[in-house]
Amino acid sequence: MGDVKAFAGILLLSIAFSKEIEWQNRAFELKVPRKSVVAIEFPCNVKSVFTNDLVQADYNKNTVFISVGTVPTSVGVSCEKEGVYRGYSFYLFPTTGGDVFFKVRDLKLESLVVSKEKEIDTSKEELLTLSRYVLRSLLRGELPQGFYEVDFQDTYKVGNFTVYIQRAVVGKDLIAKVVKLKPEGYIQKKLTEDMLFEKNTILVWLEKTGYIKSGEEVQGIIIKARGPAKEADPSERQVIPFR
Repeated sequence: MGDVKAFAGILLLSIAFSKEIEWQNRAFELKVPRKSVVAIEFPCNVKSVFTNDLVQADYNKNTVFISVGTVPTSVGVSCEKEGVYRGYSFYLFPTTGGDVFFKVRDLKLESLVVSKEKEIDTSKEELLTLSRYVLRSLLRGELPQGFYEVDFQDTYKVGNFTVYIQRAVVGKDLIAKVVKLKPEGYIQKKLTEDMLFEKNTILVWLEKTGYIKSGEEVQGIIIKARGPAKEADPSERQVIPFR
């Protein structure tokens, strides 16, 4: 344990150069150098670390430091953020190469924290983080955590396109619409994400932009903040090229 603490100060200075990994609710396999000290930064405050006799580990706030030997081993981490608890597990494989700095991203944790029932005004940064999570969930065909389906179908005009709302989900701070766009007339029309931004719109995704042929359909997702107080500044609009 003493060896781990001796390296902790140096590692904290280098954590900015960490390799980012996105948590997928399964044990991560990490290749690390043999006989090294590995640092893993989490999006929450570490409460406990579980190891076997093959490694030593220590932690400081949201970062875990692990002294790795020469054989594969597993490590479990429990952490907490604003009353939400999460558990992570890793398989460490010592090799001749590998990384020593890692940073864990957890979109589900972010959404759980943002979706907690609090009597506070959600900041624009939090809304954008939540909007990105909602976008990814909808693109996977999933219902975002903390959201529910609403029976809402409508059509409206945007420039030379007709927008058909196919699906809508609603959360405490956001409403997201899955749409289909069709050009009007018999000649190709130009489509851009900016055409779909209106009051309170935070994020727009389109599967295709540019000139759209007559009869062609384009799928899209529009995410808006609920309530006039959440209106996004035009300079903060997010166009996501999620191909």
